[in-house]
Amino acid sequence: SLECSVNCIQQTCNNITGYCAQGCKNGFYGYFCNNDCSGCLGRCHRDTGECEGACPVWKFGTRCEQTCDQNCQGQCNKTTGVCISCVNGRFGRYCGNICSGCLSGCDKDNGECEGACTEGKFGTRCEESCRQTCQNGCVKNSGDCTNCMKGTYGKSCNEICGAGCVFGCDLINGHCACKPGWEAETCKSMFNMFQILM
Repeated sequence: SLECSVNCIQQTCNNITGYCAQGCKNGFYGYFCNNDCSGCLGRCHRDTGECEGACPVWKFGTRCEQTCDQNCQGQCNKTTGVCISCVNGRFGRYCGNICSGCLSGCDKDNGECEGACTEGKFGTRCEESCRQTCQNGCVKNSGDCTNCMKGTYGKSCNEICGAGCVFGCDLINGHCACKPGWEAETCKSMFNMFQILM
């Protein structure tokens, strides 16, 4: 009489062939249940060793023998290894792309920032830089300056305040209080003294 493998359920087998009649214990497969499939969380297919249930965290593959990408947040797809979610600051199928300009993470699939941008950045992925004339950053969607450097105005802060302005100028339209001898709402021209005398 043949001795049954310790990996046979209830250690019972055909006494002539050694075939484990009731199946294999968890973690084993094959005719004699002598092949290892311990990477599976539960049972594996008796003939192929393919895992029949889920894989442990960070593992994937038919036998859960492959490791998920280090940028995956926890689990990845059992078959493909595609990350279910990414660690903060990463996006893409395998979380290999960086979304560095986002303050609070980005969408896993397209990399668009879920919140505000880091200071000095704008755009859906916060990859574009605010103009150097902006002070304290710019608006995320448009890139318009939130505040201008002294002496400039306009959405892009690329307009120069009039030379005759006393205390800088309005950030939107450039209007200001004029020094003596300067005229108009923006104080960009001096009075014509000849016209005044006439």
